[in-house]
Amino acid sequence: MESNVELTGEGLLPAEVKLLHELIVALRSLRYGSVSLTVHDGHLVEIQKTEKIRPKSLMVGKGFP
Repeated sequence: MESNVELTGEGLLPAEVKLLHELIVALRSLRYGSVSLTVHDGHLVEIQKTEKIRPKSLMVGKGFP
């Protein structure tokens, strides 16, 4: 599927701009992990962020510096 909409936000609906903003916030706040999008009937209904945290105390002696 192709789109002629540019990343400037021109031609986007206010709701689409808000969703893109939420996606960018999720990506920027994540160091290690994933962001998943859930779509129902062609509409984005959920943005889920999963962050991986590996405490240094658990890595000592397991091949990690």
